[in-house]
Amino acid sequence: MASILALSDGHRRLPKILAAVEAATGLSADSVVRCAWFDAYDSPLVELSRDVDLRALEVNAAALGAAGKLVVLTQPAPAAAADGAERFDIHSRVFGAPLGVNEDPVTGAAHTALAPFWLASGAEARARVPGAREGTLRARQVSARGGEMVVVLDEEKKRVELQGSAVRVMRGEIEL
Repeated sequence: MASILALSDGHRRLPKILAAVEAATGLSADSVVRCAWFDAYDSPLVELSRDVDLRALEVNAAALGAAGKLVVLTQPAPAAAADGAERFDIHSRVFGAPLGVNEDPVTGAAHTALAPFWLASGAEARARVPGAREGTLRARQVSARGGEMVVVLDEEKKRVELQGSAVRVMRGEIEL
C-alpha cells in the first residue's frame, strides 16, 4: 500500500506545492483543502474544494511540475444529478510534465495513493465522500479522455485493488 504523508501547516513542502497550484491554475490556497505526499512517485496529492470545476480547470502542466514529478489533483465528485447520472465518490486529474506526460488520461498508480488518501486518513476526509462504501471508492479521472475505476483499499493486507476497463497500449515479450 502506498506511503502517504499528510502535509500540515508549516511542512517544508507545502508552500512550494501551493505556489505551483496557484501558478498552474490560478487557484489560491483557499481552494486547497489539504495536501499529502506520495513517496513512491515524489508526488503531491492535492484535494481541491468541491466548488472548483476540476473537469474544466485549465492547468499549465509545466508550472504544476514544480510541485513534484507526478501531481494528483482530486476532490469529492459533484453530487449526483436528479437522474443519478454521476455515480462517483471522487474525481481526479494527474499531471506529470517532469516525466514527459503533461496529463495522463487514466492513472492506476495515482489511484493506489488516492485510496489511502481518502479512506485511511480519518473520518473528516471520509465524510467528504459520503457515498463511499467501507474501503471502496468509485473514482472518475476527468481528463479529456477520462476513465472510471473502482478502488478497493484492504488495510489489513496493505493492498489496493483497482477494477475497471483498460486499453492495451503495448504488447511484447521480454527475454532474459
